[in-house]
Amino acid sequence: LKQRILHLIFNFDDKNWTNASPKVEDNNNNVITYHYRFITSTSYQMRACMIFEHNHNDILDYYTYLQSGYNDDDMTWANNSSTNKIIKIFDKSHQLMYNKGNGGFLNYFITPRDTCYIRSRFKEISYEFKQTKYDIVGSLHYSVKQHHPFYYPLDKKCVRVDMKYRGFILSYNTELKQIKLYYIAYFDIKGSIPQWITTAGIKTIGSNYIKQFNESWMDKMKCLKQRQKLQQRNELKSWLIDTVGLPQYIDTFINNGFEDLSFINHDLNEDDLKEVGIKLKGHRMKILSEIKRL
Repeated sequence: LKQRILHLIFNFDDKNWTNASPKVEDNNNNVITYHYRFITSTSYQMRACMIFEHNHNDILDYYTYLQSGYNDDDMTWANNSSTNKIIKIFDKSHQLMYNKGNGGFLNYFITPRDTCYIRSRFKEISYEFKQTKYDIVGSLHYSVKQHHPFYYPLDKKCVRVDMKYRGFILSYNTELKQIKLYYIAYFDIKGSIPQWITTAGIKTIGSNYIKQFNESWMDKMKCLKQRQKLQQRNELKSWLIDTVGLPQYIDTFINNGFEDLSFINHDLNEDDLKEVGIKLKGHRMKILSEIKRL
């Protein structure tokens, strides 16, 4: 699947695709190019692209942001859903998700859709195409079949979508020092849907997704910082519980500015610990002994 995504990025041929790009821009007047095509009456592909006005470090930040354990990697997708939850985490880059769409007023015309899929991430550093190297990071979602051991049962009120692939990709051109953002997707929405609904939706949905992804970037990075801060605080808690064996001092450390292990260094002495409120000498000695092991 990753190779299919890369092929659509670097070897895209717009023949037999509908170009829906004209006059599609984001709030900063960055032009969005958007193409789509129907494969069948219920299946279609989308490809949207735009210049991403950020720096190279954002590539790796996005990869970190996509780490398993969270279900908010695509806020737009989640906002258009009545249910969006994690079923199973396999590793740092793969987790099983369940999503049930919120069709709004369209529920009067069509049966709601749901999907059970793998949410993954990938990274390609120094990927070479036509003698130019690219650093690439992306999300990659794809449906799992019914025989999957953790397959989430179909909601009886829904039709299950086959998400063949879907993802947002950031590609950094090392020569031009330029990042491009892509949205690539291939769905079979199954069931019966009036053609006017499918056609009306696909004309703008890809460009809207990539526009909203770009506009929510700072929210994503703010969310990442909050996650990292929480993770660092949890590392401090684990150290005090599992290594030091004195969990009663978690709040003492945090309330005195020691929010994570990076604030605890070998310069700390017994007077420092006494000053923050650790009254028992034996406890101070135990903490100082474990600090030396860090």
